[in-house]
Amino acid sequence: DQYWQSDISYYQVNGIYYYLTFIIDAYTRHIVGHHTSKRLLTTHTTIPALQMAIKLRKQRRFDDLILHSDGGGQYYAREFLRVTQKYGIKNSMCKYPWENGKAERINGIIKNNYLRHRKINNFEMLVKEV
Repeated sequence: DQYWQSDISYYQVNGIYYYLTFIIDAYTRHIVGHHTSKRLLTTHTTIPALQMAIKLRKQRRFDDLILHSDGGGQYYAREFLRVTQKYGIKNSMCKYPWENGKAERINGIIKNNYLRHRKINNFEMLVKEV
């Protein structure tokens, strides 16, 4: 819980795009938070995933934690920054995808090595599989 990485990806089901947000602990490589959403809004992607991670850790403050992400708008949206500030989380953003490698890799593993081999016909099934 010193350095988390996060990213948002998409997954297509029956011609409809849905969004997958993952937060991974960079040291243990455990997924500490995730969320599946129908919309690419901050309140539908990054905030629910971060709230899950915080809830699972049962800590009041994360003053030593850095949350690293790409430069996506959901990560510097006012609502998201309010949550990180409330818990003492320091934000870090990169410019290039390879600077957020662990988060990018977990997206690839889940989408290409797991989800694509499952029979997912709707949003509810996608949520269950994620």
